[in-house]
Amino acid sequence: ENSDIENKDKLLLLIDFNLADVLNNVAELSDTKKAQIKNWLFEQDDFDERTLRMYINFIPIYDLKSNLKIGKKVAEKLKGTTETRKQEELLGVIINILIVCIEQGAYDETGYFVQAAEHIRTVPKLFFYKNMLVFLENMINEHFDHQEEYVAKCQWAIKNFDLLGMPEYGKEAERFFNEYQ
Repeated sequence: ENSDIENKDKLLLLIDFNLADVLNNVAELSDTKKAQIKNWLFEQDDFDERTLRMYINFIPIYDLKSNLKIGKKVAEKLKGTTETRKQEELLGVIINILIVCIEQGAYDETGYFVQAAEHIRTVPKLFFYKNMLVFLENMINEHFDHQEEYVAKCQWAIKNFDLLGMPEYGKEAERFFNEYQ
């Protein structure tokens, strides 16, 4: 009976998240709901597509320590997967964590995630993610070792977005670069 109540609570939590996700206002969930979802994510051993989407939506909301812990758990669970969709989700997690690390100046925390991303083969469907990783990895490299080649690679990655018909991503990457370089 107690597990039935826990299952109902989890179901209600998932409904709240899905509703907020559809309405594009995940950030407006109560602190209590956010904490419940974070605790639920910490307990997860199986990161299916729904769970990964939930986590990706919460990366900007959670503190860095929580993101690093959950992100490493996701990376460990999904490393070695050959399913393109799971690789895509993993790259989404890695990219968002790298962005948070750069925004918070936590460059020392990026190495694990950069290495995890390097183990994922580039295929056409993953090109956007890999281009974003080239951009972020070179921002991180430039932070530690101020060389012009890293800046040039960032600019090249930004141009790739334009060349591939995604100028809005190019403009956002350029804004991010200018703000955090």
